[in-house]
Amino acid sequence: MSRINYGVITLIPKTVGATDIRQFRPIMVINVLECIFSKVCATHLAPVAERLDHPLQTAFLKGRQIHDGILALHEIVHEVRTRGHKGFFLELDFHKAYDRLDWSFLRTAININGEVGPFFMSSAGVKQGDPISPLLFNIDVHALVGILDKARTVGHISGVVGHLIPEGGVTHLQYADDTVIMVEGSTLDIVNLKFLLLCFEAMSGLKINFDKSEVVIADNLNCGLASFPITYLEIPMADSKILMSVLDLLVQWVARRAEPWHGRFTSKGSKSILSFANLVSLPMFLVGLYILPEGVHGSFDKELTGFFWQAADGRQKYHMVKWANICRPKDQGGLGIMASHRMNVALMLRWVWRIMRGEGGLWLQLIQAKYLRGEPLLACSRPGGSRFWRSNQKIKEDSRLEISFTIGNGDGTQWLDPWMGTETLRVGFPTLFSRFTDLSILVSEASRSGQWDIRSCRMFGQAEHVEWTRLLAALPPVLPDYPDTVSWRL
Repeated sequence: MSRINYGVITLIPKTVGATDIRQFRPIMVINVLECIFSKVCATHLAPVAERLDHPLQTAFLKGRQIHDGILALHEIVHEVRTRGHKGFFLELDFHKAYDRLDWSFLRTAININGEVGPFFMSSAGVKQGDPISPLLFNIDVHALVGILDKARTVGHISGVVGHLIPEGGVTHLQYADDTVIMVEGSTLDIVNLKFLLLCFEAMSGLKINFDKSEVVIADNLNCGLASFPITYLEIPMADSKILMSVLDLLVQWVARRAEPWHGRFTSKGSKSILSFANLVSLPMFLVGLYILPEGVHGSFDKELTGFFWQAADGRQKYHMVKWANICRPKDQGGLGIMASHRMNVALMLRWVWRIMRGEGGLWLQLIQAKYLRGEPLLACSRPGGSRFWRSNQKIKEDSRLEISFTIGNGDGTQWLDPWMGTETLRVGFPTLFSRFTDLSILVSEASRSGQWDIRSCRMFGQAEHVEWTRLLAALPPVLPDYPDTVSWRL
């Protein structure tokens, strides 16, 4: 038992050719028993942390995703630019956040058989890699969020896009210690914001690096000035169009990663494993947010093809199989290597699914306020918009393939959607369906006052009357007090 808390510190270099002790990151592997105790504590603390942490904190919490905050910032920047509003964006970096955390800022109490003892101060540091450390760190940086929220409530600062998000707009986004603060940018906003940040530094012990800011910032905060496009959480972001030169960096990542693996000792089997497990996953983070141009996907395929078919002496071997065939599943004769274009569409359809289900936080509020405005996604064809919205519009129709709607009030379902079992009206009632003129009408509009009314291009004949009678008997009742729901048939 005397060795439970023993650990071995290993120095991991942060940069190539590290020579100074400050260029190394100390990593300590702790005893397995301590890991188990810490994991038990983290498991019990996680549900509490989910209730305590701010809704705009997207790190280390179940059900929250890193892309949520990125998408919210993307839509906010786009809205500020297109409407010509003033916006002051400040990206903060906490210097050695885990090392500098002041434990007097976190108090602890022990619950024994339902009785909570007195609070006391801990003296140990927050260990990187410890399961409980991210949860404690989130609680600590939540104090900054509380300060910003109170300042916005009393009018000391003004958030951006207040016309989309009620109660003062948006003042911040957080992913662990990666914090973006955004205000309208008046002189009062800047002065008060600087004072609030200094107060947070004094309370928490954390040191904020202003000079690493990557978004538009002001001189009187002693910050560096940046211009778009910028990178937020490794995703390129611009206030207008993202240039191809920025996207080409993704292709270079794949090329650089594959370069050391070229050689005569790499077999086709190992190349397929390296391609599947590593190379195709490099662009995965970005393709989950935008539909990339076909030229970028073609460049990915070119790098993967070159790596896979290269001979031992570095020359390209002649091959008679298309790369698209190699990317087929194994049960269809391929090697199962992921095709970046298909994965791009699949990951973007995940956003379509979340929007239709109403599963999201701030990013969903922004999408609903900017584009949907009360319309269901599949019925909304509003042109223009951000890169994400235009990507969404390109592929949203693919979601109709395997979904079905359950009718509530009918406000979220179109007449042409699959809402009568697994078949659409086009399949179940083809003759009648061809006579309808307004297929995009909502079910709620077609059933006003409890009577079904849908316009047709001409009077019904005998065959149409028979189908119409059969259709009326099969139509589900509309329930005004309940929303429509969508399900995935597979």
